[in-house]
Amino acid sequence: MIEIVAGTWNEIYHRLFALEPQIAPAHALLVVGMVIVNLGAILGLSVLLRISRENPADYTGMMKQIILVSLLASFAAIWLISAGSTMYVAGVYRTIGGYFGGALGLAWTAPLVLIPAMRTVDRFGTATFIGLIYQLVNLLTLVVFLGEQPYVPLGILSAFAFDLTYFGVKKFATPRFAALLVGLLSGPFLLLTYYPFTPSMLGIHWTDSLRFTLAASTVAGLVGGITGYAVVDRTRSLILKVASRRS
Repeated sequence: MIEIVAGTWNEIYHRLFALEPQIAPAHALLVVGMVIVNLGAILGLSVLLRISRENPADYTGMMKQIILVSLLASFAAIWLISAGSTMYVAGVYRTIGGYFGGALGLAWTAPLVLIPAMRTVDRFGTATFIGLIYQLVNLLTLVVFLGEQPYVPLGILSAFAFDLTYFGVKKFATPRFAALLVGLLSGPFLLLTYYPFTPSMLGIHWTDSLRFTLAASTVAGLVGGITGYAVVDRTRSLILKVASRRS
């Protein structure tokens, strides 16, 4: 309903006015609707994933794979929407503060999305698969749709590093510590995670203070890690309750 309202609002505005602000309220409302839809998909698919694991005989192998891939795609969609909106706003303002805030937002977003995904799926390769979807969508958009020069999607390496860190550390430490470590790595890995966007954004506008920006982004990533871990704890009881009823 929010997306329908946003689309209607946008059409009416364009028919009444020739120009609109770069950050239009109707566009912002559309993003909110898209986030809500994907959050609902993640919760529903998390319930199905739980049920399929508790009652494996009731689900075919194909159905289990469909649930898993759909869940990972929903996490990737949340990441695309959140990171894309952050970069768009930073690009609109084109100020030192705007780019700095964009860097913090991007560092915060990666662990906020990937940690709940890794905790929910609990399989090595979760972050890598989500990162692959994220990078593939960006690659197709930039190269095929916008006609930019082809590039190597280096951000996949960053997602793989998050996988190695979380599932490697979790073998001898608590999942909380593993999640916090992934959050800490989000700052130093910022340039790699969001390649090819961040090198130009940070390299041009933060040449003299790149270290400070990455240090601040490390703090933002840690906050994202803490938040991502807490989100799963807050929703776990709901998922378990619904899954037990459906089972």
